[in-house]
Order: sequence, then structure tokens, then C-alpha cells
Amino acid sequence: MKIKKIVLVGAMAALLALGATALAGCGGKSDADVIRESLTQELDQVKNLDDAFLSEVTASAETGGLDQFGIDAKELMKAYFGGFDYRIDDVTVEGDTAKATITLTCKSYQDYVDAITEAALNSEDETAFGENIMEAVNAIQAREADPLELTYQKEGNTWNITSEGQQALYSVLFAN
Repeated sequence: MKIKKIVLVGAMAALLALGATALAGCGGKSDADVIRESLTQELDQVKNLDDAFLSEVTASAETGGLDQFGIDAKELMKAYFGGFDYRIDDVTVEGDTAKATITLTCKSYQDYVDAITEAALNSEDETAFGENIMEAVNAIQAREADPLELTYQKEGNTWNITSEGQQALYSVLFAN
């Protein structure tokens, strides 16, 4: 279904924006503090449904087809990330490698797919389809996921999340 693909692309774009974090070192702060502060800054954008974050996410996604169903792409992303929260449990640094353990509270991606599918099956026309999608996504309850370990590698004075760290984040947001 075309709408399911469009919604999935939008959600994946949001994740890419979040996962592309590079952490630069700051004088006077420990590496662990730099990682913690950067994680806080990035995850707060999602938690607070920051308008700039939502604009970036929707601008990079192919969301033009949502309009025909009366769905605003930003509102869909707000619905999907509604209830998002996080906790930074620990940051440990060993040389040029670091591990940040975080716990996310977010909507289950499977619940998201199920809600869209059910809304699509129960919609009689395009207008009802858009309204049903938004109601269904808004109704999904966020839940706390198992702790997640993100791995970082230091290159020069910059801490970058590894591809394994990005994959772990993808798994929580799009496979739980």
C-alpha cells in the first residue's frame, strides 16, 4: 500500500536524523560528559517534538502523497514520536571507544504498523483513511524498551556513533 510506504519512509527519515549524531570534544569536560550532553541535546529534540527537528525529518522524506489523505507529515511524526522519552543510564569511556547505555520510552513500531493496517482496512474513503491513521497512531501508548547500548568511536576530538550503535537504535525504534 502506497501510504504505508510513505509513512515508513517518514519514520525512517526521523531515525536517520537522530542517528547521524557526531560528538565533538569540548575543553574542560570529560569525554563521558561530552557524550552525555550531546545525547541529551539530540534526544531532547525528539522528546520535545522540536519544530526544526520535525521540519528536517519531513523535508528529507517523500511525504507529498500524504496530503491526498488529509495527513500532515509533521503531525504524523508528532503522533509517532508522541510519548517519546529517554534516560541516559551510563556512559563509560575506554580510550577511543565509549558505550552509552540509554533506555527509551517510545511507541512500538509493530503497534504502529498494526494501527496503520487496521485503520486502512476500516476506512471507507480517503478522508476517513487519513483521520483513522492519525487517530490510530495517536492512540498507541509509548512503552519503555530494554536498555540499549550505543557504541561510539573517537576520531581526533570527535565522538561518532558506530554503525552498530545506529543499528541498535534502529532496532528499538523500528523493530520493537
